[in-house]
Amino acid sequence: MLASVSKDLRIYDCHTDPPELRFRARCGDFQDDLGCISWNHTGQVVAVAGTKAQISLVQSSNGQTLSTIPFNAEESFQGSVKSVCFSNNSRYITTSTYNLLKIWDLKRRNLKATLGQGNRGNITCVNMVSTGDLVAGDDNGMIRIWDVKVGASHQDIMVLPGYDDNTSPIGVSVT
Repeated sequence: MLASVSKDLRIYDCHTDPPELRFRARCGDFQDDLGCISWNHTGQVVAVAGTKAQISLVQSSNGQTLSTIPFNAEESFQGSVKSVCFSNNSRYITTSTYNLLKIWDLKRRNLKATLGQGNRGNITCVNMVSTGDLVAGDDNGMIRIWDVKVGASHQDIMVLPGYDDNTSPIGVSVT
């Protein structure tokens, strides 16, 4: 499957013989400029977010909104959600706004942790790896690796020369 976002979410089936995209579902009730998207590990749920400072969890088979995050007013976002990613087992979802990462527990329906970038740039992308670490890139070109268990970053990596100053998106492979 393939999904795209702008003012709405559109989900397609990808076929190879003949090569084509077949429309599956559309969800357009966000009242938001969507800018980020993530699939859960089974491909059954898509998380989308943008300028409305809210994440919507959408059933990929029919475009129905299943839930929204934050779960209550005390956990609200400050600003647009710039990136979103599911954990490997889809229990957690991580979001970035400005220079903060928020980790949401989908099973318990609460905010598990907030991780700050300190005086670093605004986070533009995030990826959760199989070890449980988070990898986040910011608009200064810095990549930071977070140990979620202790709630602190344990490594900063400067982007190689020749890259633009925005780090987005990040793809991670752990071997």
